[in-house]
Amino acid sequence: MKVWGTAADVLRASLHPCIIIGNWDMDATEAIDVDLGVHYSKWRSVTVIIRDDLGTTIRKLGWKGSLSGWFHHDPLKGDTILTLERKVGGDFDSVDYNTAVYNRGYIAYCVVP
Repeated sequence: MKVWGTAADVLRASLHPCIIIGNWDMDATEAIDVDLGVHYSKWRSVTVIIRDDLGTTIRKLGWKGSLSGWFHHDPLKGDTILTLERKVGGDFDSVDYNTAVYNRGYIAYCVVP
């Protein structure tokens, strides 16, 4: 495998602490926007973890087009915005994900300087 850049470039890439998604009643609200604070051109990996209302089940939110929900960047919303969506009729469109005042999960991402 060929790695481009110097060792210093690789070491400068950083994993940010997890961002708290915050309140999201997934049963009532199809999508929310989260500001990562970093231009999308620097994003290298993004992981979105969703918790159910009881905090007993954690699941990944997939990339655009997955069966339950997805995340994506829409340039019309801003250069640092990540949009999280649940699929209508999917697993997250449920009373198991309808608590409004609750941290729905976390976003972890890796960026380059």
